[in-house]
Amino acid sequence: MAFTQAMIVGASGKTVQVNDANEMLVSAPLGIQRATLLGDAYVINMRDAGPAAAEYSLYIKNTNASRDFVVFSIESYGTDADVEWILTTVTGTPATAPAITPVNLNLGHTSTAALTVTGGATGVTGLTPVTTIKQWFNGVANTTEYIDLKDSLIIPYNSAVAFEYQAGTGGAAILCVRGYFIDA
Repeated sequence: MAFTQAMIVGASGKTVQVNDANEMLVSAPLGIQRATLLGDAYVINMRDAGPAAAEYSLYIKNTNASRDFVVFSIESYGTDADVEWILTTVTGTPATAPAITPVNLNLGHTSTAALTVTGGATGVTGLTPVTTIKQWFNGVANTTEYIDLKDSLIIPYNSAVAFEYQAGTGGAAILCVRGYFIDA
């Protein structure tokens, strides 16, 4: 189907392409559905059986020089009541905690995420907080909080974020972070 130039009527006066059926050619930003199809979407799962207060439970750094990592949702779970989470930008070199491998959301793709991810059982040390992005509570014991970021957290190359388990008595905690890569 061929597309030709046409003038759109309205205050903008901008031109658009339309086909023979007067359908406008449109494009949308790379979203989660397209990223999943292309094998560019990932889930990161962290479990800590006994986090300590003020411990970084999860660290994520984008190591892809040409693509940004967009976090679109977070799920947090805590067995304690009133667990407080703090998501912050960080500097430093993560230490102590084991590496976590992000899982491709398209199981038919074998591509791996260009991310450094650590966290879990021993907590992540060696980090310095810079800017708090978001804070939230798992208010009731044994509940999951769903945080929809609406594609608003973009981690560019060489930038990192960490999730701090700020309060609670050390019961089990779980984080599930979903995101995808877009061209920078």
